[in-house]
Amino acid sequence: MKKIFKVIFIILPLILATTGVIEFIHYLRGSGVTRNPYMSVLLAVVFYTFAIRNILAFNKENE
Repeated sequence: MKKIFKVIFIILPLILATTGVIEFIHYLRGSGVTRNPYMSVLLAVVFYTFAIRNILAFNKENE
């Protein structure tokens, strides 16, 4: 059960970061956006960093 939560804490930030990148791409194309594009990029960087940290912690624990 504990590993399921760790996998969720890896997948969820990746999904949120990817939506931020997609939102920024829509902004660059000139399509309508729902959020501030700069906040979308900032959140993408934060969530990707968080996901990478969780992946490294998960790998270190499994060693």
